[in-house]
Amino acid sequence: MIDESKQNSIGTLLPLSLQRALLGMITSNIRAVYADSKDLQIVIYFFFDGEFTEDEVEEVSCVETEVLADIMDIDESIRSKTHCIRADYPSRINCPGICVYKRKEPIHE
Repeated sequence: MIDESKQNSIGTLLPLSLQRALLGMITSNIRAVYADSKDLQIVIYFFFDGEFTEDEVEEVSCVETEVLADIMDIDESIRSKTHCIRADYPSRINCPGICVYKRKEPIHE
């Protein structure tokens, strides 16, 4: 377990770093991006509307690498995991962590 100061630093830096890394990388079928962290592990979730391509998985990997490079300044032993999840509209997205990107969608009741 890491000390509280490092965890707070990761919690502050993670959404900012991820939003920066996402600039120019959002495709029309990305519904949302969430991030979570615990101890020395960060987890990023990409939710796609429909199938995602190998190129999109590669772009997600590039985003993960940029975020990890930023966060490793806090502790070099931090690890990351990224999930690409198909969540077709209008299904609800329930995810741990914080939302750093959410596309505008019509509200269905």
